Amino acid sequence: MGPIRVLRGGGGRLIVRLPFSPERVEKMRTLPGRRWHAAESFWSVPHTPEMPAALLKLFAGDALELEAGLEPSLEDRILAAARARTLSPRTAASYAYWVRRFLAWAGRPDAARVGEFLEGLQGRSASTYNQALHALAFVFDEVIGRPLPKLVRAKMPLRLPGVLSREEVGLLLERMVGPTQLMATLLYGSGLRLLECCS
Repeated sequence: MGPIRVLRGGGGRLIVRLPFSPERVEKMRTLPGRRWHAAESFWSVPHTPEMPAALLKLFAGDALELEAGLEPSLEDRILAAARARTLSPRTAASYAYWVRRFLAWAGRPDAARVGEFLEGLQGRSASTYNQALHALAFVFDEVIGRPLPKLVRAKMPLRLPGVLSREEVGLLLERMVGPTQLMATLLYGSGLRLLECCS
């Protein structure tokens, strides 16, 4: 069976020339905004920044040829994979940051050097180390398709949170005024996170 070819089309769309197989057609039907053009015998999909990465992921086991200039950057592929897994934009941005740091250090996406890169983070907090580990594991597993060797997570230190009594919280809220008091009351009373309260 021949390769799948992806070309630029008109009207903000990509043309997907797909040699027929029932499995490939079923995969195409999962893409949002896809159209079948019977007269010309090709599919078209919206030309969005994440669509080339989505096609590469969808047809990972097939030969797929992208027209020059359509190959998505690694960062675009990370963001598309994060959207597909419904990760928050902040998590996706954090993952992209750690991959940029790793690539600046290693020069290329080499799974064998991830452990060495993480060893350089040993002086950092456990949460920083684990964030880098999860980011690189996600990218190698979900985006590049080469799982990492088993790596050990850093242990989080046990810390008991400082808790104020109801009276202390009441005194604190009484001394606040305006929007600050409103936000603090909402945070305390409803359990909202700070970013949820601010947005």
